[in-house]
Amino acid sequence: MPTSYDLEMLRSKKEAAFDRKQAAWDAYAVTRTEEYEGRIEAAHAAMVKAWEKLEMVRVEMDDEYEKLRLTSKKYRQVWDEYDHIYENNASAIKLLREEADREHEQMQDYFEQAAKEYESGDKAKSAILAAEGREHGKRRNELNVQIKKHCDVIRVARQKTIQDSPRIDSSAYRAVREVHAAAKVDYKKAKSEFLCLKKERDRLREIYLTAKDEFYSIREQYRLAIEDFENG
Repeated sequence: MPTSYDLEMLRSKKEAAFDRKQAAWDAYAVTRTEEYEGRIEAAHAAMVKAWEKLEMVRVEMDDEYEKLRLTSKKYRQVWDEYDHIYENNASAIKLLREEADREHEQMQDYFEQAAKEYESGDKAKSAILAAEGREHGKRRNELNVQIKKHCDVIRVARQKTIQDSPRIDSSAYRAVREVHAAAKVDYKKAKSEFLCLKKERDRLREIYLTAKDEFYSIREQYRLAIEDFENG
């Protein structure tokens, strides 16, 4: 059976628990006021507005990125086509120049031999060798004409490529990306403010409910103790 001292201790605990419950309610009640609810609603509206702006800017950024991607793709396609033309013609030029150099060397050899034969007095043989030399020179000149044609193809292709290749300007994309980054920061800030208000209300509610349960538990203990004391 509880003693009067036990009852007094329980009564003190009950009063202390009641004070804690009341203090917790006072703190929680602030979050149930019209002013606090208005703050939460305003914070939520600001968060939604910031999200809508972030989405709008994201769509714009995606559009600018797609434009930049397509422009870059077109640029690569144009220059890839030029590279193909260049490689084919450059390869042909290399082979033709090697052949033209051989023809030139043979021409010089025949002219040198013709000059020696002429100096030795064999003018007939000198004329034959000279004619051979001129044939190689003619062949060299024909090869040089072909080389020039290939060079012209490359030159014209390059001029056309420069003319047809789109200008890659990423300034619009960079600008909207900066706006998106700023909008993202604004959204995170607005979201944080809303969640802080909501979490604070939930936190104070939990504190109040815990204090209320504690008070009801101690009050029940006190009631039972009084019954035992009176029945004893």
